[in-house]
Amino acid sequence: MPTMKFSETVEELERKLEPYFAQRGGLKADAPPEAKELFEEYKKQVMAEAWLD
Repeated sequence: MPTMKFSETVEELERKLEPYFAQRGGLKADAPPEAKELFEEYKKQVMAEAWLD
């Protein structure tokens, strides 16, 4: 069974967002606006790459 491997871009965004990820998904409520913007970029990139697999 193949596993999904995301690009370095997605992995870098994950590293930047790591402190702000909520335990059950999404971002913590107190995440700063910059993290929320970055999270939107992250979601778009993940969706774009998910179609490539």
